[in-house]
Amino acid sequence: MIIDRERIDTILAEQGITKAVLAERCGISRQNISTITRRGTCEPRTAGFECSGIRNHQTVKRCLQNDAAARQCGYCTLTTKYGKRKRYRKGEDIMASKSRNQLIMEAATSYLSTLNPGSLPCAADMESELLEYANDQIELANASILNKDRKYKMLSSLPARTIAQIILRFYPVANLKLEGGTKALAVYCGSGKNKGLYDMDEDAIKRIIEQYGADMSEKEISDVFAKLERNAPFLGLTKNKDLIPVNNGVFDYEKKLLLDFSPDMVFTSKCGVDYNPSAQNITIHNPEDGTDWDVESWMLSLSDDLEIVNLLWEITGACIRPNVVWGKSAWLFDANGNNGKGTLCRMM
Repeated sequence: MIIDRERIDTILAEQGITKAVLAERCGISRQNISTITRRGTCEPRTAGFECSGIRNHQTVKRCLQNDAAARQCGYCTLTTKYGKRKRYRKGEDIMASKSRNQLIMEAATSYLSTLNPGSLPCAADMESELLEYANDQIELANASILNKDRKYKMLSSLPARTIAQIILRFYPVANLKLEGGTKALAVYCGSGKNKGLYDMDEDAIKRIIEQYGADMSEKEISDVFAKLERNAPFLGLTKNKDLIPVNNGVFDYEKKLLLDFSPDMVFTSKCGVDYNPSAQNITIHNPEDGTDWDVESWMLSLSDDLEIVNLLWEITGACIRPNVVWGKSAWLFDANGNNGKGTLCRMM
């Protein structure tokens, strides 16, 4: 819910108290008070505790016991509005209205909604803030549980479900539909040598998982991975015959344009060479033997038949257009060796 930050500051000034005093009154950490006032949002229960602190209300239990106090307390008003208020009677325990897992999930959803995908905090800061945010909600729920044995346990690390929730929200993770009806979990790479590709290497995804729990065991990492597999969306590979992924973008063969990489174009491999519309046939000089080499002259030297040379160029071009159905296969054969077949294959 939205919090009137200016109103809080005004009330604190009128009462002559600091945020530290407010934190002590309402049982919310000083850091969480600052976070709430900075972001201007918090859970309804948190707002109720903050309200009771501003009013210098003694305890939540007193409100739950006393109808007159309940009518005057912002906490009870909020809990009545957002969920049925549990009444306290002598000898009866007050149970939290939500399960621990539900509290953690809602806390994670609320916290993550405040983040800007374009300027996310580092994984360590996000883990720390989210743990504090979730524990504050657990602490508030525990305040309404009188039986100590039934109080919820505080979090010391993020649960697998929460880490999966973070990754699915902020990372382009998907199940890729592969040939033969198989699938593979992959993450889109926005930088590095695999920029523009979906990386199916499990270790790449596990490295992301480990950022949100450095001390996670292999089993815990596998639990997060399994949750990602079950919940990640499905994507099919891009089959457009005119789109060619190269090192610096996606070349549109029909329009002769270089497009930016995008998660919407699903590729798992690319040509490792930059597309350069101004490329020229360059000559490479070997200082060791004094020879010069260029690719066009070398291709011409592979056969005396110009049609064969042109065919070799076509085969080379076909290698980077796998989505075109050529309906043909190429076999390089010669009775004699040392004639360039291996070099041609390495170039392709």
